Amino acid sequence: MSQLKQAWWEHPPGPERERLKVIHDQPKPPPETILYPRHHRAANHAFGGRMGYFAAGGSQLAVTTSLALTVSTWHTYELSVVVGNSGSYDLHVDGQSVLSASADTQPGSSAFVDVVRIGKNVNSSMLPMFDDLVIDDQAGAFLTDWKINTVFPSADSVVDGTPSTGSDNYAVVDENPANGDTDYVGSTSGDEDRFSFPSVSGTNVVAVVVTAVTRQTDASPFDITLIANQAGAPQAIGSSDYVAKSEVFETNPDTGLAWEISEVNSAEFGYKVT
Repeated sequence: MSQLKQAWWEHPPGPERERLKVIHDQPKPPPETILYPRHHRAANHAFGGRMGYFAAGGSQLAVTTSLALTVSTWHTYELSVVVGNSGSYDLHVDGQSVLSASADTQPGSSAFVDVVRIGKNVNSSMLPMFDDLVIDDQAGAFLTDWKINTVFPSADSVVDGTPSTGSDNYAVVDENPANGDTDYVGSTSGDEDRFSFPSVSGTNVVAVVVTAVTRQTDASPFDITLIANQAGAPQAIGSSDYVAKSEVFETNPDTGLAWEISEVNSAEFGYKVT
């Protein structure tokens, strides 16, 4: 175990985040449909900072009539799409709907989304920067401006594994980024480590994600179970190279209800090897 971290989603943060949301509710057939918003900068295009909505192949569906996006400024983007011949799209920028309509959003024969891409056009000189990507399957449930915070262990709670150096397990799994075999916790079947984490602030916790960077060191396969107070589901490692394993806890396992900030701050997070 080279790294353990806990990430939690909360609302609201500051304005410096971007979002993209894609909605689809059909099984995935062969690739066919791409739907995306496109932002054109005034220096390169005639759109003057407006947003355009395009279907697969680049055909333009609509363009905003009044929107002044500027370079070197953070914006929050949310795109909600229902793919179908009688579909719809709704593009929000900084919490406001700027482009929406009922339309045929299905260029091919199947109603699905198979590509979500964030980046620049190959012919653009822009350098886009983005953070905190969220993909949701709830049609029309805009998140507005949420934030993903990441914290690392700050103290041992209950530990069975053996640190590669020193006497504190948390001190060898708190690096960012993970440092491989430089330091780590060695564990055998049945070992369980749980840690305390720095307190966080905020409201409306959507989920807590526990992530461990781990590898197996012998021929015998093993599972790792990530823990938020109680154990999650075992996951096979199956690699001698370091891999990241994550578990999403949308509710507090102790209560079955949405997390409260106080519960996040008092919870223990970790892993068990089986």
